[in-house]
Amino acid sequence: MVDSAPKDGTGAVKVVGGTISAPLLLRADSRYVYFRTVTGGVWAITKADGTTTRLSTGNADDITVASIDFDVNASVAYWNWIDTSAPQGLFKANTDGSGWAPVDSGQVFAPRVDDTAIFYWHDGALLRRLK
Repeated sequence: MVDSAPKDGTGAVKVVGGTISAPLLLRADSRYVYFRTVTGGVWAITKADGTTTRLSTGNADDITVASIDFDVNASVAYWNWIDTSAPQGLFKANTDGSGWAPVDSGQVFAPRVDDTAIFYWHDGALLRRLK
């Protein structure tokens, strides 16, 4: 771990985790930092000890994904999976890596989650799916 105190007195900077694949998107909650890689993988890193867990275990993590987006709420991550050959849908997993499951299939874009529902674009329509 690398710690350093900035000269402006704002606090220490600490390396929490890392990845070998290029990260594109980042989200955070009180316990985890989440990221999505250029190859499509969705990952969680614990803030406490830097343990890294792949959440998208049911999706490949070795292709170029045409659309990369995700959101997190209540310890569950939701992401779209549209690879370069075929749309595949909306998926979810718990932040500990368990519970991977498909939620919807087809052209799914921009999932956003609140305490009660998942909102996303599906074939041109904005959908609300209760959790």
